[in-house]
Amino acid sequence: MYPTLVPGIPGASLSLEQRWQRLEATPLLRTISGSGTAVVIGRRADELYLLTAEHVVRKSSELRLEFFERGKYPKVSRTLLYGSVLEDFANPDFAVLKFPVTQEQRFQEVHLATKAERPTRFPFKGLTIGCSNGNPPTCEAVTVTAKRLARKANDQEIAFFWETEQVSIPGRSGGPIFDQTGRLIGICSATTGGKGFYTHLDEILAGLKQRKLGWLADQSVLELQKTR
Repeated sequence: MYPTLVPGIPGASLSLEQRWQRLEATPLLRTISGSGTAVVIGRRADELYLLTAEHVVRKSSELRLEFFERGKYPKVSRTLLYGSVLEDFANPDFAVLKFPVTQEQRFQEVHLATKAERPTRFPFKGLTIGCSNGNPPTCEAVTVTAKRLARKANDQEIAFFWETEQVSIPGRSGGPIFDQTGRLIGICSATTGGKGFYTHLDEILAGLKQRKLGWLADQSVLELQKTR
């Protein structure tokens, strides 16, 4: 059984191969208390960096990643252990993970859009990838209807989120959302009021810069590292 790759969505510019590349960069994340989704956004030497939702890894240990490749799907192609939470942001609900890797290991990765690239007109079509109920990752089409200021339950702070017409299934938290051209613009956070909510790109970029991890959003730096 192959994942729903949504032919023609989110646009002709995103080929089948490009969708598979994004799926292969989106592993299942297992913790001692449950599971969620993560997405690879960068690498430095023997360290792999990923985004996920903060609530997925809150007070969790023994982080484990399960990756899936096109030729072996839906079987797990490889597993990474001994990960740690490098930085976390309870609101707007995202975390940066770090996993040790060897120089020989190669992983697909996706780059965050720049602030200037993010969509500003609504509604627009998007693509999400996530591991519903702890299963292998699948692609789903969504319609993004707004950029909303919202707060989590029992939290006084507010933050920006993308709002979608479609709710998110448990297990997809931490998974990426891409715009109609395939740029990474946020990660899955919550469902409320019959709507889905995804941590907004602006919040992720600001958080990375605040914690001196801005290089994870700098594509020119990432491309330079790849060529070395």
